[in-house]
Amino acid sequence: MLRVDFAYRQESDSFNAADVNQLVADITWLTERCTTLLGLVGYAWVLEYGEDHRYHIHAAFYLNGQRHRKVWCFWEAIQSLWEDITDGEGYAHRCEPKGHYRIRGERVVSFSDSRGREGMQYILSYLGKQSQRTERRIYRVSAVPAPAVNGRHRRSLISE
Repeated sequence: MLRVDFAYRQESDSFNAADVNQLVADITWLTERCTTLLGLVGYAWVLEYGEDHRYHIHAAFYLNGQRHRKVWCFWEAIQSLWEDITDGEGYAHRCEPKGHYRIRGERVVSFSDSRGREGMQYILSYLGKQSQRTERRIYRVSAVPAPAVNGRHRRSLISE
């Protein structure tokens, strides 16, 4: 999982206009363009408002661990797309894992790793902080892709 925050630069016209519709249009266009990046499995984003950054987006991108063991290439691509979409008025901040974080998000989580999936849920809970919620919740979550039918079947580690 790759966590990224998106906003407009404080010296930009877009930041001063504080147009929530434009920011939502920009992030929607970004997620549409990201579908061309190989290995993207899904995404989730939520709009928030804070005094420092005004309207901004918290996003999480899910990557296929069989294609991407590290997030760097995808991070560079998404950052470049955001710069292009916002005509240089936007910036993207990669939320890198820190040593003191309880959960490390940028790692490959296997199908059978229930603790890893719980960690991803914990990280996603940060996307919707009560203190920065907008009056109306504005967010988007991608559809879950259909399971692949080729290859061998996975064994469930949970006894039924």
